[in-house]
Amino acid sequence: MAPSGRPTLLYDDGCRFCRACVHAIRRWDRAGRFDILPWSDPQAADWLRGLTPALRDRSMHLRDADGRLHSRDEALLLGLALLPGGGVVAAGARRLPPLRWALVRGYELVARNRAQLSRLVPDTPPVTRRAGSPPGAAAR
Repeated sequence: MAPSGRPTLLYDDGCRFCRACVHAIRRWDRAGRFDILPWSDPQAADWLRGLTPALRDRSMHLRDADGRLHSRDEALLLGLALLPGGGVVAAGARRLPPLRWALVRGYELVARNRAQLSRLVPDTPPVTRRAGSPPGAAAR
């Protein structure tokens, strides 16, 4: 599949916590500003191929509209900037080192403990959303 020219969130569909987070993000992103692909999708797997297993498996990833892959807190900030109201948080984190530090540490804490956090969220099916698909009809 050819890239849509839109940002794409890549997530671990084998992780219950990650799936729950993506469902929340999909609801927040009613306008469908970016695509969402699980790691099991062949296109996502191709885009992630160049990452070390440690980076790939321990972080979220966002492929920007220009095709650059961002991981960890940088992916988080780019994704936040696309969401309604999230741009304020992303801009603040870029301008205020203490806020950036807190966001990075919070992200790292969640990433390290997602297996334990998975027990606290409902089990949801994986989500795939590509350009042209209705934002509300994205679950597969």
